[in-house]
Amino acid sequence: HDLALMGHRVTVFEASDVVGGMLRLGIPAYRLPYDLLEAEIQVILDLGVEMRLNTPLGPDLTLADLRKQGYEAIFIAVGTHRSRELHIDGIELDGVLRATDFLLNVNRGYQVDLGNRVVVVGGGNVALDAARTALRQADAAVKLEEVHLALDAARSALRQVVEGDQEAEDTVTAMDAARLAMRMGATEVNILYRRSRAEMPASDEEVAEAEHEGVRFRYLTNPVRILGNPHVTAVECIRMDLGPPDESGRRRPLPLPGSEFVIEADSVIMAIGLTPDLSFLREEDGIQLTRQGNIAIDPETMATTAPGVFAGGDVAAAGPRIIVQAVADGLRAARAIDDYLQGQQTQVRARGTMTVIEPYVMPPNYQKIPRRPPPTLPLERRVGIAEVELVYPEAQAHEQASRCLRCHVQTVFDGNKCILCGGCVDVCPERCLKMVELERLEETPELADLVVARFGRSLAGFSHNLGTAMIKDDMRCIRCGLCAKRCPTGAITMEALSFVEEYVGAWSETGPSRPKFRPDRAETPKSNIDKIIALALVLTLVIGGFFLVLLLNEPTRIAATGEEFRLRVVAQGRELYTENCAMCHGAEGQGVPQIGSVLYSKDFLTAIDDTALHEVIRDGRPNTAMPAFGEEHGGALSEHQVDQLTAFIRNWESTAPVLPPGPQAGRSERVAAGAELYSATCAVCHGESGQGGIGRALNSEDYLTAFDDAYLEEAIASGRPRQGMPTWGKVLSPSQIEDLVIFMRDWEEGGPLYAQYCGFCHGVLGQGGPNPSNPDEMIPALNSVQYLDTHDDSHIRQAIIEGVEEKGMPAFLLSEIEVDKIVEFLRRWQEALAGLRGAELYTRYCATCHGSNGEGGANPFNPRESVTSLNSQDYLSKANDEDIYRSIAEGIPGTGMVALSQQKGGPLTDEEINRLVAFIRGWETGAQAQPTPAPEATPTVVAPTAGGNAAKGAELYAANCVVCHGSEGQGGAVAKEPLNSAQFLDSRSDDDLRQATSDGVGTAMPGFGGTLTAQEIADIVAFFRSW
Repeated sequence: HDLALMGHRVTVFEASDVVGGMLRLGIPAYRLPYDLLEAEIQVILDLGVEMRLNTPLGPDLTLADLRKQGYEAIFIAVGTHRSRELHIDGIELDGVLRATDFLLNVNRGYQVDLGNRVVVVGGGNVALDAARTALRQADAAVKLEEVHLALDAARSALRQVVEGDQEAEDTVTAMDAARLAMRMGATEVNILYRRSRAEMPASDEEVAEAEHEGVRFRYLTNPVRILGNPHVTAVECIRMDLGPPDESGRRRPLPLPGSEFVIEADSVIMAIGLTPDLSFLREEDGIQLTRQGNIAIDPETMATTAPGVFAGGDVAAAGPRIIVQAVADGLRAARAIDDYLQGQQTQVRARGTMTVIEPYVMPPNYQKIPRRPPPTLPLERRVGIAEVELVYPEAQAHEQASRCLRCHVQTVFDGNKCILCGGCVDVCPERCLKMVELERLEETPELADLVVARFGRSLAGFSHNLGTAMIKDDMRCIRCGLCAKRCPTGAITMEALSFVEEYVGAWSETGPSRPKFRPDRAETPKSNIDKIIALALVLTLVIGGFFLVLLLNEPTRIAATGEEFRLRVVAQGRELYTENCAMCHGAEGQGVPQIGSVLYSKDFLTAIDDTALHEVIRDGRPNTAMPAFGEEHGGALSEHQVDQLTAFIRNWESTAPVLPPGPQAGRSERVAAGAELYSATCAVCHGESGQGGIGRALNSEDYLTAFDDAYLEEAIASGRPRQGMPTWGKVLSPSQIEDLVIFMRDWEEGGPLYAQYCGFCHGVLGQGGPNPSNPDEMIPALNSVQYLDTHDDSHIRQAIIEGVEEKGMPAFLLSEIEVDKIVEFLRRWQEALAGLRGAELYTRYCATCHGSNGEGGANPFNPRESVTSLNSQDYLSKANDEDIYRSIAEGIPGTGMVALSQQKGGPLTDEEINRLVAFIRGWETGAQAQPTPAPEATPTVVAPTAGGNAAKGAELYAANCVVCHGSEGQGGAVAKEPLNSAQFLDSRSDDDLRQATSDGVGTAMPGFGGTLTAQEIADIVAFFRSW
């Protein structure tokens, strides 16, 4: 093509009987339609190019023969047609094909009998072409006899329908059967690749389409021999693992001994690489080859080591590549051959121009328009050579074109107009602009020349902050034009680059002539000096006035542009919040009970600055359910997107409510608040009673006496990142941190002893509750006025030392000093209990079962049962105050809820129960309608299964999984996929479930391998299986 346009007579010698090479014979028509290829070829032939078919190079036609025939330059572009050989047993069996031979025969129109099961060995695009073509071969030939029979039946049925036979209408479905038979493919195609998907050289698009069409990929699988006699029946394979990288940079595949298995097959197609057939070359041709067996060339001129002989495409030194690279080789070779024949050397020079675009406007929401792949042919119609990738509808084509970021448009900076206001840096949404002092730049020859040309001095001659450079990261720029719009002096313009290439001789002087010095214009006539001075003064006043107007208008301009930019960032942040945060923190930041905290709060937003909020979103909160969203930690958000999310949350500050101040909290209230914070933030690592776990024990006397309050508050606020402890000061206010320390101080002296010996049954705060061994029996609350007022110290000491046999309480072997410390610890509750409000009473006596916000859920003592939601409209509209009072005072037999009234042996007075009722009734204005509960599951006896105890697993599930997956594994707002479905359980092995529980799933589900033992995880899996 290019040589013909340059005026040369060109002859093409083609070994095949058709024109087009591998484009015609190696690439399937469903990827490159024949009519398009033939049209392109015809354009070349119409330029006068002579084509000689069935004329290969070889013994009958050598390079020396071509020279004798008068050809002055030769270009070798024979491609790589020969498949590499795999040296394994059975390679010679019938049914073993080379990928290039298979594709060549199919593209010539021959029918290749592959059978029903095909194995393709390889991982490149040729292997994908062979696999997808094999499916189409099957589709075109499958059950041809059945198709004819179905068509005959359909014709007969149609005749009977026309004659009025209504029963025959049913047999018209035979036509449908005929169509189905034409579309269906009985072929099973497996691709074997010895490495993983990450190392596979085939393009992602080809792999996705192949999977969609039914090709099965078997990664880390290598054939060791082909079985059959004399025709292929199966392939014996071995599984592989990846070792250190080899010379190609990919990890070396290593066989796993003992992992052999067999895949049944009727045909095997080998596609493990291609090499050129250069048997036509002779030693006297003087053409040197590379170590890989390709022709060695100069990459700039495409010249070989033989004078007048050039080469390009796959046969050249670079090896197999793609079509557009071969076309580029042809372009370079044409220029070099023309130079060779003309006896000259030319250069390609680009002459570019920049055109200011005014006004510069990008399409609305161009950043938000999603990328949509071109439409493709429906799967049932992918038969034979039908092209798979179709064209966009016109409207969608325009939409996709509007996504273009206009890479040819550049932001051009005029340093003479810049006033260093920094507005462009502030307004840039991608943070791709930065202004730095010149002395901070690393000096290079190019930079040194530029500085001297611009400022008349070297870079080393600059003192501090004397010169400034604008640095731009073009890879981040989205061509929004906000910097140009923001610039008050017009120093930034959006300009489009266009250029033309010219071929010029290396000896030529090109470009415009240089201006010459003219002595007659060296001096300005004296008579014009006064006029020039006057004109200069007028121009100075006009320009000064113009800049004064700009400067006076600048604050308004800055504010308007800044607000426009801020609202744009906030809008983008809202989308990110909805996608990533709303599930846990609520659609409007109102929080989700037991899952995510309230963000739409003046207290929260004033306690945390933007830097801390950004870091929490980016880095997550280690050892909690909140994942890291930053890309550097494996999350989905870039730094810029984290900034957008931060800006959106900060935007709430102007409207977030201020919680009304309550009465000054006493020590008991602060202990209760600290206990709630401890449970939400610290218990997962340090244990529910501070006994230690992943983290150190906190409720030891040695620890609490060694550190004062200031140290503990600093440790909580700053964290200990190297030890895995997060920086809680980013999410907790100073007051909340003080509450935590007050709660921990409550452990001092008798606190650790109480937590160790009493807390499990009587509760961390002494609130009592159902007996873990018998949920219908209530363990007394120790932090109640009734208990502490009616039991003196001696009675409490006796109960600790001797136990209470009828209640199942054991005797504790403690010293008198240790018993006294526990009694003193209990007595500290007595004063704090006076006048408890309804909220504290609810937290102490109800929250364990009904949830911290009355939301109900799974019964923590019997996960197979659910606990009533108290803050729902359904409950509060049906139950009056007397009903609620009676339930609290007398309990509800058969449900596990015990009586709390002192008259029934409980801890609460009538006045305290009334406070509790009033607190619950206070939810009525904000309660939500409760969805209709699912039918109650039939209780089943859970027996231990192999490897795990389902009964223990039920307890562990209630403690770790219920919040997200529901009391019966039915799923919920956080984890939508139900665990108790046959589809879920049948599709996963026990190993899959154990791994997911231990390692977590993505960023949503945390891994429990750090807090649960392997046996406990096995117990949970056994509980799953009981469903």
